[in-house]
Amino acid sequence: MDQISGCLQTMHAQAMAMNSELKTRETQLDKLVDTAVNQNSEIKKHIKDTASVGGREAKRIARGGQDKSGSEETLSVLGEVVAGERSLGSASMKVAAVSSRMAAFKAMSGT
Repeated sequence: MDQISGCLQTMHAQAMAMNSELKTRETQLDKLVDTAVNQNSEIKKHIKDTASVGGREAKRIARGGQDKSGSEETLSVLGEVVAGERSLGSASMKVAAVSSRMAAFKAMSGT
């Protein structure tokens, strides 16, 4: 019983130390999550703007308003926009996961 009691006391001390460390980092983590959310919305805006410009370029190319090398470059940019949208979706899910974990931590720690 003494060994179990000693083990529990050690685990409790470790848990308290971890809780203390998390509380000291909480503000920093909140700022990081807020920054990630803000950057996420900025990226969405830029992708939307780029896609609209790219759409106009694609229509102009279809009308024959640009030489072939320029159209290949424009199509390459449009491909990068699509790839950016896909990676943004992945980043959005990660930001949401971190936000929910932070909310769960705050609920558990009572802050």
